[in-house]
Amino acid sequence: MTTATVKARQTVYDIALEQYGTCEAVGEILALNPQIANDPEALVQLGIDSIGETGFYLDVAVAPGTQLRIDDESGLMRKNTLKELGNDITTYRYGQND
Repeated sequence: MTTATVKARQTVYDIALEQYGTCEAVGEILALNPQIANDPEALVQLGIDSIGETGFYLDVAVAPGTQLRIDDESGLMRKNTLKELGNDITTYRYGQND
């Protein structure tokens, strides 16, 4: 097991791609990290009550700075894809905040 720190504007899909090399790892990330929460600012921007909301939105940024457990020996790990990607992946509201 290893940990990954969530960067600003990263969705759980971004984290799956960055850490595992595939979006198929989203379920594993959620299972290993039941405390995962969306970025309150992102929720507010979407008009969602960030205080009263208890659900998790897959397509909304995760709270930046969150430490997530990553299974670096998972069968979902795509090491060759990770080598090709190489960079940080942050797609939430891409192009709107640049």
